[in-house]
Amino acid sequence: MFMTEWFIGTAEFAPIGAIRAAAGERAEAEAIDEYAVHLYVKTDAGEPIGAGRIYPVAPRNAVRFDKLLTTPKYRGTVYDELLLRIMLFKAQEMPFQNIETVAGSATAGLIEKFGLKQAEDPSPEEGKTFYTIPRDAVIWWSACGEHHGTAGKKE
Repeated sequence: MFMTEWFIGTAEFAPIGAIRAAAGERAEAEAIDEYAVHLYVKTDAGEPIGAGRIYPVAPRNAVRFDKLLTTPKYRGTVYDELLLRIMLFKAQEMPFQNIETVAGSATAGLIEKFGLKQAEDPSPEEGKTFYTIPRDAVIWWSACGEHHGTAGKKE
C-alpha cells in the first residue's frame, strides 16, 4: 500500500528534499518551490517512494509538473506510472488550458503514452525534453490495459 501527501511551499520540504537527493537531484529548495504544491508518496509504513511538484505557468495558461522522482528502490516499477497518474489527475483539476512537463530520456516513453507531445521548450533545461498537452486530451494509458486490449482509451 501507499499513501500520498500534499505540501504547499517549503514549510514541510524535508521529505521532498530527501527524495530529490536520493534521486541525484539538488536537495535544496528552489525559488519556485516556495509557491509550488509538492506531492509526497510513501508506503503505509512511512518509507519514501517518490515526489513531484506542480505549479501554475499563467502566461501560457498552463500548469506544469516536474521533479517527478522515485527513490532508487522504487525506480522502474509501477510507482513511476502511479506518480505520473497522480500528477496528471491533479493537473486536470486545475483551471488551466494546458498541462506541461519536462522529462529526461528515462521517462519520456511513459509520458508519451499518456498523450503528451514534445514541443519547443520556452526555457530549455539541459538533458530534458519539454512536453505539453491540452488539459482535456490526456490519454489514460495503463500497462494493465496493454495486456487486456484497453490501453490508450480515454476515460
